[in-house]
Formats: sequence, C-alpha cells, structure tokens
Amino acid sequence: MSVVSLRRIGALIREQRHILLGRWRRQVRQLPSAQGLDTPTLNDHMPYLLDELANSLESQPDYSLEDALLQGSPPAHGRQRLHDGFNVEEVVAEYNVLRGCVHDLAEEHGIVIHGNDLRVVNRIIDEAIGLAVQTYATQLSLEIKKHRDEHLAFVAHDLQTPLQAISLTVRMIEQTVSAPGASAPTEKLLKILRRNVEQLEKSVIDVIKTNGASAEDSKTLERREIDLWPIVESVMTELQPIISASSVELVNNVPAELRVFADASLLTRALENAVAFAVNSAPRGIVRVEASDAGPEGVRCQIHYNGAPPSPDTMSTLFDQGTDAQHGPDGIGLSLAIVKRVIEAHRGEVHVRTSDEPTTTIEFRLPPKK
Repeated sequence: MSVVSLRRIGALIREQRHILLGRWRRQVRQLPSAQGLDTPTLNDHMPYLLDELANSLESQPDYSLEDALLQGSPPAHGRQRLHDGFNVEEVVAEYNVLRGCVHDLAEEHGIVIHGNDLRVVNRIIDEAIGLAVQTYATQLSLEIKKHRDEHLAFVAHDLQTPLQAISLTVRMIEQTVSAPGASAPTEKLLKILRRNVEQLEKSVIDVIKTNGASAEDSKTLERREIDLWPIVESVMTELQPIISASSVELVNNVPAELRVFADASLLTRALENAVAFAVNSAPRGIVRVEASDAGPEGVRCQIHYNGAPPSPDTMSTLFDQGTDAQHGPDGIGLSLAIVKRVIEAHRGEVHVRTSDEPTTTIEFRLPPKK
C-alpha cells in the first residue's frame, strides 16, 4: 500500500470537494428518485462522507475504517434515503457514482489508483455502501412492521364494536328466551352462537394485545369544539335496537349547550364502549349519562348505572386490556380499556367509583382547549 498516494488522494478530495460533489450531483440526478430533489436534500450526508473519506486516506490508512464509517454518515444516509423515496438499488448506485468521480478526479491530477491503493479506496466505499444498505433495510423492515401493526390494530378495533353489539344482542335474546317454555332447539342454537361470538372476541383481543398499539394511540387527534349532547344521543340511538328486548332504560341528561374540545370520532368510540359496558352491567336497570362544565378542568362526564357494582378484587383491573369484570376472561374485555386509551390520548383522566345506593359511575374528564 502506498501511504503517500493515499494521502495525496485524500488531500485532493478535500481540496476539490465542491467540484467532486457537483459532478456527483449531475450524475446522480439521472436516478429516477433523485430528479425531483432540491440540492440540500440530494446532497444529504454525502459532503460528510467526502470529509470522512479524505480524513481516512490522509491520516491513518491502516486503522479500522469500518469503525470510523460506522460512527459516520453512511448509516444516517441509508435511513434518510428511504424517506427520500430511493430504492435500495439507487442507494448503491449513488455510492458507485462517487467511486467513479473519485477515480476520474485522481486521474485528472496525474494519480492512477491501482493495486493496494485501489483496494483500500474500494474497501472504504464498499463499507459505506454496506452500512447504508443495512440501515436502509432495517428502517424499511421497521416501517413495514409498523404499518402492518397499525392496520391490524385498526381492523381489530373496527371489529370490536360490532362484536360487542352482537355479544350484547345474544345476551338480551338469552334473557328473553330464558322464560319457562322456551324450546330446547332455540336454547341450543343460542349456546352455539354465544360460543362462537366469544371465540371471535378472544381472537380480536389476541390481535390487539399482540400488536400493542391501538387505533387511538396511533391516530392523530383531530380535536375541535363540538356539542356533546348529539354525540351521546347518537350513541344511545345506535344501542337502542340492541337493548329493545330488555328493560334497560337509557337516559341522556347532558346539557344541550355543553361543548367539549375533542376528537369526535374517538370520543364517540369511548362513549359507545362506556355505555355498552354499563348496559351489560345493569340488566333491567337504568343507564344515565350526565356531563357538566368543570371550568379550568374542562368537561366532566359521568355514566351512571344501577347494576351490581364490580367486586373490590376487579376494580383495579377494570381498565386492563383483555379483562371484563362483568363477564369474566371470556368476555370482550375491551370496553373500558378503550375508554381509558381514548381519554388519556386527550390528556384526560378516567376512573370508576361506586356508592351505597347501589350505583356505579364511570367518570372521565376532558381538558379544555388551551
């Protein structure tokens, strides 16, 4: 290896940095993904790589170049090129363009890169390619997994709401046909339906638990000032056909003029789950929704129901994903978990309290607009 030649090449790269970078840009712009990029975006980390290459050749040609590059620009460059829309072949191509530009510049100044010198220069650029491609592929894999998990979470949560309605309907029908004289075939069919609904519910729970992130975690909140009464009324209207066979009474006591600062879609989902949980817990009872202006604390909303209260052992797990205090581990177990996620995504808080009446209250607070 000619240390003198390598140092000359390094010094030349440093002296002619702007010329070298300009030549590189002109050739790289022929790549499809590079054609629409402005100059700073196209350059990205390449100026730093030229400095790293010059330093490596000028100072210590025998030291570990791999360690130097690992701490340098190629890994960051690979990640950035993924976001710039490059495919992996284009990432490799732009480094090879640089390789050719370095050779051309050296020859113009009477330096022929060959033998050991050629192997050293190629090893540095090849190592840079490897690191850039590695981080590109890793980032791509992470983003694919993220999109897949988000999609599964959205699908699972979209399935959860109609499943909850189906499950609630089955319970109401079971109460209706449980009277003396109900036919054995009907009861058998209901048991089969109930068993299959529970199995599907468990599958949805497994998907949500496995993927961790929920739709309300990943969704960007679209908060605005909205009337609360119509949202509560629409939730009750949607649930009314489901509970028509029972004697559960739904009451909307939310003031018509009360407004909240929230994402309408997610707030509707939270109310659907909270009210459905109350209905499940209050057969032949009353479910009443109330709300009030809490001043600087925002809006406070309560869902009261007069069914059997949760036992002390289950109070601490009411908001846990996959747990349903009223229906055991085979139930949907997501009603209050989703309520908690939605309210906390709004920077609010939610809790459940009981009284001696007996009445159980699901209460949450939504902060005001800042």
